[in-house]
Amino acid sequence: MRKFVLVAALAMGGCSSSALMVERPPVATTRVTTAALQYDTPTIAVEEGAQQHLQRRMQEAFLTGENAVFQPGNDLTIRYRFVGHNEGSRVGRYLTMGLAGGSKTYIVADFLNSAGEMVGQVRAEGSVGVGIAGGSAKSGIDGAVKKIAAYAQATFRR
Repeated sequence: MRKFVLVAALAMGGCSSSALMVERPPVATTRVTTAALQYDTPTIAVEEGAQQHLQRRMQEAFLTGENAVFQPGNDLTIRYRFVGHNEGSRVGRYLTMGLAGGSKTYIVADFLNSAGEMVGQVRAEGSVGVGIAGGSAKSGIDGAVKKIAAYAQATFRR
């Protein structure tokens, strides 16, 4: 019975994955307790709902959530933006059990010190594939945000 519940939950919700690539490794040891977020408008077409979802999730992960990485402040600025976003087709994921219609999201985050100098940059990918219910593209955004937050915590938090 437990196996059935697990399989059903995975199939209904969609299968998402995420990955992180360090584009620019930290140039110096920067350990801080406070940070500010700066959302850059994407140069690609991204629906307003996805942009709002990203901003809300970044705010929660970095500053306001129960396990926020930093306190609000100006020691570090995290400038982030969509550089790729394809919501795919939820219906396509549903009808083909994830063989078609996949969703992919790419987010770049620049880390700037208090002097405004870039001290690091990462690119996170979130994707959604298999699922009876098709899965939501927002799950890919959530996965990418978690990767960025984990990197920031390990690399920059004092």
